[in-house]
Amino acid sequence: ERSQRRRRELSDEAADALEAATEAAEERRRRTQQTAAEQKAARDAEAAARAKAAARKLEAMTAMKAARQDEFEHRMEQQQRLADERRAMAEARRHHKVEQREGEHAYE
Repeated sequence: ERSQRRRRELSDEAADALEAATEAAEERRRRTQQTAAEQKAARDAEAAARAKAAARKLEAMTAMKAARQDEFEHRMEQQQRLADERRAMAEARRHHKVEQREGEHAYE
C-alpha cells in the first residue's frame, strides 16, 4: 500500500509538473502571439504614418507646383501687358510724327 501511495504521489507530482509545464508553454505561446500582434500593429502604424507623410508631401509639392504655375502665368500676363503698352506707345509716337509731318506740310 505504501508503494502504491508513493506511486500515486509521484503520478500526481508528474501530472502537476506536466500541467505546470503545459501552462508555462501556453503562456509563452500566448505572449509570443501577443508580441507578434503588437509588432504587427507597430509595423502597420509605422506604415500608415509613412503613407500619411507621403500624402502630405505630395499635397505640398502639388500646392508648390500650382503656386509656381500661378506665378508664371502672372509674369506672362505682366509681360504681355508691357508689350501691349510698348506697342501702343510706339503706335502713338508714329501717329504723332505723322500728324506733325502733315502739319508741317500743311503749313508749307
